[in-house]
Amino acid sequence: MYSYHKDNRDFLIYFIFYAAFLHTYMAILPSKGKFYRIIYKADVNISFIMAKKKNQKKRDVLSKKRAVETLRFQAHWGLKQFGQPEGNRFHQLVDEELDIIVELELAQDLLAIKSLVDGVRQSLSAVPTKEQGDFAKSPTAIALGIASINEFEEVSMSPTWNELLKQKLLRIYYSDEVWNKVVDWAKANGYNTSTYLGRPIVKFGKVFVIIERTRS
Repeated sequence: MYSYHKDNRDFLIYFIFYAAFLHTYMAILPSKGKFYRIIYKADVNISFIMAKKKNQKKRDVLSKKRAVETLRFQAHWGLKQFGQPEGNRFHQLVDEELDIIVELELAQDLLAIKSLVDGVRQSLSAVPTKEQGDFAKSPTAIALGIASINEFEEVSMSPTWNELLKQKLLRIYYSDEVWNKVVDWAKANGYNTSTYLGRPIVKFGKVFVIIERTRS
């Protein structure tokens, strides 16, 4: 008799503990599923972000490479428009200067500045004042049309681009009659403009260009 009741009691205790465990497990199962879904979703999001950053880095590298190739082509093409045959000393000067420009990662900025100057030339029939500004002694800038001089034979690689980069604020001069229109054109065409000590500037990636007026 004693053994029979003891066995029933043990079975009842076991059943109660089992029922309690089963109830608790079933209660937390949905939350565990939700937890695992959150972890999975977070992992997927992190993977997506990392892949996006990796792809963006590849695009940036490719964009810089294309900018360098475009800059070299346009600089040498510009020299040919000045009647300078391929391979002469002016082409060599440009290649030497371009190596420095590329190393300083200024290729994209120079292309953007050229785009600004070309746009102003086409829209306003205005060109930078000859022999003036921080670009006037750069063979590459002259070949690109960013600057101009009276005698092409005077071109030499004078500017130190490391110093120009440290200077950061580089000047381009336009005649007093049009310089204000140049600034308005830059604003109207999406360039990032501002002022510095009351003078208008156009912001690029690594340098700022001050639009100065040439006074008679």
